[in-house]
Parts: sequence; C-alpha cells; structure tokens
Amino acid sequence: MRKIKITDTTIRDIFQNLSPGNINIKNFDEILKLIDEINFESLEVWGGASFERMLSNNFDKSPWEILSYIKSKVSGTPLQALLGARNLVNFDYYPKDIIKRFIRLSSKNGISIFRIYDALNDIENLKVTIDEVLKNGSKCQGTIIYDPDKKEEFYIDFITELRSLGCHSVCIKDAESTLIPQKSKELFMNLNKINEFDIYLNTKNLKGLQVSNYFEALTNGCSGIDLSFISSSYYDNNLPTVFPLILSLKDSEISHLLNKDRIDELYRLIKKDIYPNIHKNITFSSMLFSNLNKNLLPGWLILMLENQLSEIGAIDKFEIVFEEILRIKKEVGNPSMSTPIGQIIGGQAILNTLISDKRWEIISDEMQLLLKGSFGKLPDKIDDNILNVLKSYENIENISDLKNEDLYESCKSDLKKYSQDEEDILSYCFFPDRTIKFLKQKKKLRSNPIDGLKKEEIYELTQKESEKILKSINKNDFFIKENGRKSENEQPDKDDNMINISNLDVKKIKEIIELLENSNLDEIKIESGDIKLTLNKSGKIKTQNSADNFELSRLRDLEYSTEKPSGPISENLAEQPKTTEKNISAGPEDMSNNKNIIEVKSPIVGVFYNSPTPGEPPFVTIGKKVRKGDTLCIVEAMKLMNKINSDYDGIVEKILVTNEEPVEYDQAMMIIKTF
Repeated sequence: MRKIKITDTTIRDIFQNLSPGNINIKNFDEILKLIDEINFESLEVWGGASFERMLSNNFDKSPWEILSYIKSKVSGTPLQALLGARNLVNFDYYPKDIIKRFIRLSSKNGISIFRIYDALNDIENLKVTIDEVLKNGSKCQGTIIYDPDKKEEFYIDFITELRSLGCHSVCIKDAESTLIPQKSKELFMNLNKINEFDIYLNTKNLKGLQVSNYFEALTNGCSGIDLSFISSSYYDNNLPTVFPLILSLKDSEISHLLNKDRIDELYRLIKKDIYPNIHKNITFSSMLFSNLNKNLLPGWLILMLENQLSEIGAIDKFEIVFEEILRIKKEVGNPSMSTPIGQIIGGQAILNTLISDKRWEIISDEMQLLLKGSFGKLPDKIDDNILNVLKSYENIENISDLKNEDLYESCKSDLKKYSQDEEDILSYCFFPDRTIKFLKQKKKLRSNPIDGLKKEEIYELTQKESEKILKSINKNDFFIKENGRKSENEQPDKDDNMINISNLDVKKIKEIIELLENSNLDEIKIESGDIKLTLNKSGKIKTQNSADNFELSRLRDLEYSTEKPSGPISENLAEQPKTTEKNISAGPEDMSNNKNIIEVKSPIVGVFYNSPTPGEPPFVTIGKKVRKGDTLCIVEAMKLMNKINSDYDGIVEKILVTNEEPVEYDQAMMIIKTF
C-alpha cells in the first residue's frame, strides 16, 4: 500500500488569516504540541502574508523570533517556507545579497524545507534562490504555478529542469483554482512517468472541487498534498481540511501516516479557540457561481480588491474591476496572478476602470517593468496595442537597477538607532515602516510571543473617549485621596483643579480600556508608581494617589469643570492643533477665488509617504519650487507605490497630511501656487 505525504499549513494560516492577538500562549503551545505528534511530512509556517502579519502584531517577537519559538516547540516535524524566488516574502525583487542572507537566517532559525516559486515560471529567476537553499544544506522544493493552457510536456520538461538544478521534489501550485478533477487525473497520469521523484499538489478550496482534485491526483501517482485545520467552510480561500481527504481514501490502495487520535484532539482545540475568531468573507462564496468557467484569482487578491474598493466607496464596481483583471491578464501575456504579478495587474485594473478616462491612459511603473521583461519572461505574446501605448512612455530603469546591491548596508545605516541585528535589518529591507513601528513597540513591551490579549496600536484619546472618562469623573466615580484629605465618600473640591486627573497618562488609559474591553475580565486594577487605577465594565474609574507629587505624562488638550457633574462635558474640551511635522498645515483655505492655487488630490485610497524611504529627505517641503513632472509624494495602495507628480510649475504652499497618514480618494494632500 502506497503511503502519501501530507504538509500542514495550519500555523501559517493562523498568522496569515486570523488575528494572532486572539490566541494566548497557552493555547498556541497546545496547538504546536499536538500538531507535532500527528506525523505530518512538514509544517508550512511562512508564506503569503504571514511574515508581514507576524511583524505587525504586538508579540514583542520578530517573525524570526516567532519562527525560532515554533521550532523550539516542534522538534519532530520539519518546518517549511513558501518563498518567491526573487521577491521572497514581499512584493519587490531583491538583489542576490538579500536572498543569500534571508535563506541563511531562515535556515538558522528553523526552516529546513524551502518551497520556491516564480510567478512567471521563469527558470532563470529560480536558479539563484534554489542554489542558496542547497548551499545551506536545506531541502528545496521547486514550484510550478499551474497553467491550464499548458500541455503535460511543459510540466515534464519543467520538472526535469528543476530536478537538474538539485531540487529534492516539485510542487504543482494551483494558484487561481483553475484545476478540475479530470485535468488533475490526466496531469498526474503523465507526470507519473518521472520515476523516483516526489511531485506534490497544492490547491485552494475556492471552487469546492479540491478534495476531488486531490483524490484524482493521489490515485494517479501524486506523492503528497497540502491540508489545513482552518476549515474552508469557515474561510473560503483555504486548503481542504484533513477529514474529507482521509475519509476519501478509505478502502483504497493509498494510506497515510497521520495519527487520527491527535487529529481529533487538535480539531477540537482549534474549533474551540480558533474558529470563533475567523472572519467569514462572503465575496468568495458569491463568486463561486458567477464565475464557474473563469479564473477565480488568488484569494488574497480578491480580499485586497474588496478592501480597496470598499474604502473608495466603489464596492459595487467589483465585478467591473474583476473582469478588467482577466482582460489585462490576457493582454499582457497571460501570466500567473501570484505575487507580485497579481498586485501589478490588480492595480492596473483599478487605474483602467476607476481612475483613468480610458483604458491604458495611465500605466503604472510596475506594469511598465512587467511589460519590458524586468520581472522575467512572460508566458505568451503581449498584445500589440499595449506595446504601442508603451512606446509613448519614457525609458524606465531596469528592475536590477531599482534594487541596489548595497541595499543591506543602506538599510543597516537607516536602522542604526533602532537595531543592528541582521534579522531586523532584513525585516526593514522588506517592510521598513512596519519594522520601525515594531522595534519602537518592542522597547515598550516585555511579554510572551503571544500575550493572549488583542492590543491595537495606541493613539491619543478621541474626544468621545475623553468625554466618556470625564463623565465618569463628574458622576463621582473618580475619587482622589491625597495627603489624607480626601476619602472615597468626598467629592473633589473645585479649587483642587483636578490636578491629578490632568497628570494621567492618556495612552495608558487608552491601552487599559482596550485591554478590559477585549478580555473576559470584569475589572482591572493597575498600579503605576504612586497611582492606583481600577477600571471595570460597569463604567466606574477609581484612582488613588498616595504621594504628594507624582509624574506621569500629562493628559493635555482637556479642560474640565466640576461645578455641574451632570452637565455636558463636550463644550469644555479644547483640542490642541496637531504639529507633528513643521510643514503640516491645519487644512485648506477657501480657494474658490484664487485661480493660481491648485489642490493636489489623491487619485486612490492609500497611505501617504512624503519620502522615497524612511529616513530620506521628503520629496517637497513648504516653500519649495517644483516643476511639472517633479515627484511630490507617494501614495501606497495594494502594495504598489504610486508616485504623484506635479502637473504644474509652482511653489508648495501647504502640505495637508502627515507622513504615513491614510488618505481617501480625491482627498487634498497639498496646495501648490502656480507661477
């Protein structure tokens, strides 16, 4: 009886698709212990957006440290990573130095199997990364993105080439859910001609056919498959779960090594602790029947499009953008929609349908690079009409020039005041802003890898939140005891000026409120220096100050009155203007009568960046002269960095948004006075 090999992606799915803040360290350890006892061939823990999501959470551990932590708990099962050959865990392509460092440190921290893919199935893109994996003594699984238009000979030739490069196995990855059972049967019947070489299949459950696809593949020679405990019935874009596949093999000539008792235990644990926190997305389900005979796009791309269109109030245009993506895909040579090609085509589809007056009026820099071959060789011929439009664009730098070979040293210099650890520097190379935020946060947090309570990024209290606290104060729920003068039954005198209240740390109050609201606790008591703070879900806030004087960050921007405890508070709030940067203005003036004043508006929902990379000087400052075509800023959307160039000669009068601030579609970002 032939025994198949099964890779589990549950750990990766937990980080990529859920909020890890909803998992406490005790439950996470139980999951790791059980999953290690099931006898999976490997556990995929990195892939897709998991690295970025790990970096963005309040674990006090970097993705590298989380990986090392998982390895310390999982001793019997190899850990696996899915990586882009040249883009690794991000959108951009990286120089050889970064690739070498990343593979070496990944191996050091626990990855022993690397599944390497290229979105264009370009063998030249794969060679460097495969070579580095082998040099580090790890196993390499070459990956082929499934293309329904390719004949079996294409896959046989590709597998032969990957094998000659030293790959230990190959995975056929159905990134767009286009595989159907009959094709799965035919494909693996032909691939079965390749002797003594493991060929795996990875396919998502987006069309509900994937258990059948797996069954047909396995019964016709497929060596192994991917499964997950994050059920596709809860999350449409996931892999098939373990149970239906195991049941489908009953009484067949195929068996497995999985421990069924441990599977049952793990299923119960995940069902209890994970399923309640899974966000169900109806977009996937609604598309299953309306697009039966079309590509369904990778699930992450569908989610990205849905979020982007929701933000600009154009979710009703989803089908239009979706159809445009399929049209562009065909026009530009029918590439796979895997990262980074999916982002490029998705971004261009929004430009073509919602931003530009006509199709291909604007071509993003990334799309220009793709069409010029900088990402690799496209599978098919580019439409002649697109090539003619491209001729009107100026020459753009080759992608090898865009990623400087000195990138690591440059990032090391940028990060010197935060960290000089090689892992942190690499994280900064991929996600600079998130890495800086993480390292700043890490200085404040000293906790377990997962602390069990969801804590979002802390901001200043909003007016509404401030009013809520002050209303509690004015309703005698806030008591002060100072030098023995006050008791809990006495109301603070007006002459006290509430000095102790104004000394409370705003950010700490916000954090404590969120801790309480996201926990199962009814009350939290906190002691900080000489302050004792009690919060409970009944709305009462109590403090006690036992010292003559204490120092905490002041609760600025608030004025309050105790004359009328039951009266409204909002009219007593005074908000200070924000002056985060010297060149930030409070807002645009009335410019209806000034024809020389131009508002620079965001063409898309995204994040405003005032400089090319963190630490570099801003593109423009107030008072700077600009010429037509000069870059004013960047608006990042769908991981595409969209340069916003000036359409006029003039002087920057005002900058209306701060660096890294989200901007809406058509929001004014700058004001330019034209010459």
